[in-house]
Order: sequence, then structure tokens, then C-alpha cells
Amino acid sequence: MKLPKLAYISQSQDEEPVRSYLSSVDVEIKNVSAKQIIRNKVKIEEGAFVCGNIPTVHAALKQLGKGIPKPNDYPEELRDFLLRKVWRGQLRHLLRYSPVFVKPYEKLKRFTGKVVYQEEDYWLHGISKRLEVWFSERVKFGSEYRIYVLRGEIIGIHSFENSDIEELDLQVVKDAVRTMGAVALGFDFGVLEDGRTALIEVNDAYSIGNYGLNDKDYTEFLLQRWDELTD
Repeated sequence: MKLPKLAYISQSQDEEPVRSYLSSVDVEIKNVSAKQIIRNKVKIEEGAFVCGNIPTVHAALKQLGKGIPKPNDYPEELRDFLLRKVWRGQLRHLLRYSPVFVKPYEKLKRFTGKVVYQEEDYWLHGISKRLEVWFSERVKFGSEYRIYVLRGEIIGIHSFENSDIEELDLQVVKDAVRTMGAVALGFDFGVLEDGRTALIEVNDAYSIGNYGLNDKDYTEFLLQRWDELTD
């Protein structure tokens, strides 16, 4: 892993594993608030690493003149692994499909994804009906897992419910990882009621939570994606 000389890290417990590891290898740390970066109160130096939540990373990329990665929760290459129909639309189309699972298309989520049964359920007060969203057929996952992938290798698997990892069909997971091909991604998989392993969604690595990776692996996971975004 190529280490930066300087890292700007948000003052949040979520970033503590990164702060701890980089401090241990003598990388200079500047603790900053998300607001400082978002409001351009802090100037990001070229070659530095930025670690924080999604708005923080987006603000840093914008300040550096880099593009903001587009959401890609359901990559076209992986549609066969979803085992359900998923499609884009606008919130105003909700009643055409309900009951249906719905979540915002953009990563800066206006609400948490959930199954909606009728219009009154979707708390539209203050939310534009033209908001771009993902719709998905309803399915029930008996167990869910986060799989961390770095340069094509699985570096960690975490069960959200402390379920037995053996329930997960690792061959399906490996096939999806090989099909996608990326520097760093978080794959969420689940086991359906009928025992099949299905892709829930894909998470970009630049601002993803840590569920069980050691400090070094988690830092490298974030850093590799940051380097790709700022290259």
C-alpha cells in the first residue's frame, strides 16, 4: 500500500480505524470537520488523502477538480445476480407499482429504502415527487452479508445478523466479483427464503462503513479507491 504523506480525516468515530492506522505509520493527520471541507474552509493539498462521509468526500473531490462518481448500486453487469426485477423511476410513479421496495437513486439519500404499500406510507411531505429512485420487486432475505473486495480479492465478509457464513453461496459471490472487476467495492449479498444467494446492492468504496475489517485493511480499501478517484 502506498501511503500518503498527509490525510484529512473527519472528526467522527466512524473514521477512527483509519486515523489509528495512519497515525501508527507516521502519516500526518489533520482532523477536520465535514463542514470545513464542504464550505471550503480547508484547502486540500494535492496528493493528500481525505476520509469522511459521502458529502465530505464529494466536497473534497470537487475542490480538487475531480469528478463525482455516479451511483451504481445495481450495475448492469450484475443484473443476473439480483434474482429480482430492479428498475429506475420517479417517486411519482410509486402507486403504479406498490407494494414495492423503493430507495433514492442518489447516494445522498433523502430517505432510507423501504417497502411501500400505499401512498400514505412514503412520507412524501417535503420530498419532490420527481425524485429519481430505484424500485425493486419485494423479496425477503433471511440473512445479509457485506463482502469487501479489493482488486478482485475478497478481503472480508461480515454477517449483519451474525448468521452462519456457510449459508452464503461463496461461488455466487466470487462469480459476481469476477464479473464486475473494480479496484474496491463493497458487495451486499443476501440469502433468500428459498436458499438462493442474491445480490442486494453494490457500494462504492470511497465512503463505506467498516464492519469487521482490521484497521490496516479498511484503510487500504478506502485509500485505493481515493487514489483511483483522484488519479
